[in-house]
Amino acid sequence: MIRLVQQVSTISKEYLIQRLPIYDTIWLVEDSQGLQAFQLIQNFHYQDRDYLYFGPLFSKGHQFLPLFLKIYFTTISKYKRKPFFMITEIQNPQVILVFKTLFWNTSFPKVYEKTIPDSIVDAVACYVAHCGHISSFDLMHFKTTSSTTLYQNSKQNSQIVKWLQEREVFLDQGDSQILIVEWQGKLVSSLQQFFELSIGLYKLKHWSHYKRKMLSRFERRQVNE
Repeated sequence: MIRLVQQVSTISKEYLIQRLPIYDTIWLVEDSQGLQAFQLIQNFHYQDRDYLYFGPLFSKGHQFLPLFLKIYFTTISKYKRKPFFMITEIQNPQVILVFKTLFWNTSFPKVYEKTIPDSIVDAVACYVAHCGHISSFDLMHFKTTSSTTLYQNSKQNSQIVKWLQEREVFLDQGDSQILIVEWQGKLVSSLQQFFELSIGLYKLKHWSHYKRKMLSRFERRQVNE
């Protein structure tokens, strides 16, 4: 794990070692070449709901995608008709783009509207209360700020960086964009989320065609193409 961190980021091994005790689970993706990605996850239960916090993620290339899908489908098969939330603090514009491609209408904050439902705000407040490592939460901009940043400056995905900056989220200054998804456990909402996810997976499979279209959504703040 330390070797992978050193290969894909500028973070020191101390950063990882200090955070390992915080998390309940480590998910891995491996192949014949060894470890390709890993994700740290913390979870807790509060008032009949489960809360999953997706912590530091380190990945070679796009290996974070099969890792996330493995976690997602395992989790929904476990909870089925029980509601839960998934939240993450992201400093990588590429990961934000992929996440939004999979959950364009069912993740918050939405690109095309500023209003966030009270239930989602309450859920984030619950995370902040239970996860002491979430620092400097800014409700107005739905962001957190840390003294350490995993962000690596790049000219790619500038549309996302601009969208973030308009929201006063500055990745190079240690800000992270909070993204949250709710699994309601109800049949209709579950089918809607599956449908959206299947469309997103199709787009990622044909990414050379759809990436530009997805980036244009961030530019125009549009609901659909």
